[in-house]
Amino acid sequence: MDLYKVLKVPSSAKQVEIDKAYQKILKEAQYDPTIQIKQVELAYRILSDAAQRQVYDIKAGYVKRDKKTGKVITKGKGKGKSKYTSQDRIKIESNIAVGLFVLMAVYMIFRFGFYLRKFEDGDILFFRDDNRYFGTLVKDESSHAFGPIKSDAYLIKLPSKDERWYPQTDVKSLCYTKDK
Repeated sequence: MDLYKVLKVPSSAKQVEIDKAYQKILKEAQYDPTIQIKQVELAYRILSDAAQRQVYDIKAGYVKRDKKTGKVITKGKGKGKSKYTSQDRIKIESNIAVGLFVLMAVYMIFRFGFYLRKFEDGDILFFRDDNRYFGTLVKDESSHAFGPIKSDAYLIKLPSKDERWYPQTDVKSLCYTKDK
């Protein structure tokens, strides 16, 4: 009788998984008379005790002992010793964190770099999406009033010869200037 199959868990199951499987089978046993409760209880009693589980794993062939050293050799992945020390892991994680920070910074510059741009008086502005002429920058003001809101603004002379104030963030995000 394979105790892991009785509880329907893999041999690498942790104690929490064994407890959950045991409780689930007990609930099923209330409605299913074919479940042998004595086998389930025996499997749970053996697998929930660390010493008994280790003996069972060795006898059932889930783990083996080295003949020379007597140490337990595990089957499968994830049970062996890690090839990285804690210092190595700290270095790797810090390098990953630095890499992610640099990647994020580059993304932010490409995504929002237009806010860093500064237009000068006399610049000819074009729409970014279709390269149409937008107007000529007449002057900029650091605290222009747009109703109750004050914001940095550009005074732009439009193709219709009208002059209008636009918030700097709108102009920087929608327009560009060709090199002189």
